[in-house]
Amino acid sequence: MNSTPPSKLARLSGYHRLMTDMAKQGHLPVARQAIEMILLYVYRGLGPGYYLFGRFWRREIPLRSKLRHLNERSYAQKLSHTNNPKYQKLSQNKVAEKALFSLFSIPTPRFLGHIHPIEGLACDSASI
Repeated sequence: MNSTPPSKLARLSGYHRLMTDMAKQGHLPVARQAIEMILLYVYRGLGPGYYLFGRFWRREIPLRSKLRHLNERSYAQKLSHTNNPKYQKLSQNKVAEKALFSLFSIPTPRFLGHIHPIEGLACDSASI
């Protein structure tokens, strides 16, 4: 199995192929997609992979909505400002989060288990 990442040229070629395919399906033209990608990169530091993964080539998404997306660093800063980092870690543990929500009668999806390649357990304590 080849684990080397694709070259930049191969990646750009794949991006262009996807942009062309989407334009042929009636979404934004390739030139418009390229311009929006450049704007997203200049204003938000988000690359073409983010644009394509987010399916921003769809006509129904206004440009102003796309430009409101934050890059990872800006998101982390905004999150830290809103929710103090010393309180964030517990909410990233799904088992602890489920327990806290259940304690305060906050509705949550049914708990199926803890998925982990080594420590994973189903609700009935069977290994996953």
